Amino acid sequence: MPWRWTGLGLLSACLLAGGPTRVPVRKSAASSSLSWTDSVILARHLSSDTTSDPELRFHWESVPFLNDHIGRLKQEAKEALRHDREILGPPDPGLAVDILYFDQRTDLLALVGIAPQALALPEANTLLIATNDSIRAYHAHELMHVLSIGRWG
Repeated sequence: MPWRWTGLGLLSACLLAGGPTRVPVRKSAASSSLSWTDSVILARHLSSDTTSDPELRFHWESVPFLNDHIGRLKQEAKEALRHDREILGPPDPGLAVDILYFDQRTDLLALVGIAPQALALPEANTLLIATNDSIRAYHAHELMHVLSIGRWG
């Protein structure tokens, strides 16, 4: 199947939105279609930096706050990754995490049916983060979800 239920997404959607949210996080083996993450990046016209770190790929809405603060957000994410690696140990070969930044929680609502400040999608190796002048980016906590579930299931 080209999608998988995410535990948090399913639980939250059932409790908060009255029905389950399906997040199609992987490509179908028989299909050449884009992954869910890649589809969001293209559909939302997100700016990207996929070369500055082998384990983190950054994507953000082209809005003033994010354009002005993306350098700081990248640094915070790299520091969070180092912190999580101190706890988990060396990286898993080939694991790269996509971090998608939005400036409003309602952007996440449109994508996954709930409006958290941040959400880890471990099956997609993706973080969705809403951040602005009022909302702090929660890198370490969400990265730990992706890294630990990727390592131990």
